[in-house]
Amino acid sequence: FGSSSAQPRFSTVPGPGHRLPFAKMVVKGLKKKAAAKGKKATLKFTIDCQQPADDNIIEPKDFEKFLTSRIKVEGKTGNLGDKVSISRDKSKIQVTAEAPFSKRYLKYL
Repeated sequence: FGSSSAQPRFSTVPGPGHRLPFAKMVVKGLKKKAAAKGKKATLKFTIDCQQPADDNIIEPKDFEKFLTSRIKVEGKTGNLGDKVSISRDKSKIQVTAEAPFSKRYLKYL
């Protein structure tokens, strides 16, 4: 009350037009490499299928095939080309893509 702190005070119920500050969310599994001159940034996503594979829910090779057939590049499915690559190592699937590719797209595929 009497001491001044560096942090601003916010009411629990903001009035109209007021916004509470928010923290930036950290996304796991997303690694961006620094873009070199003339080279696009590469995004890597790792999907761990260990638990579903142990419970016999899915087979990682079938899921890899599903991703290969469903991911769209330039509006066409099955057209991965050299912009997107999918690889599998036992129960982990790695999706490597050039810059305009989102984690959300993989999540809701």
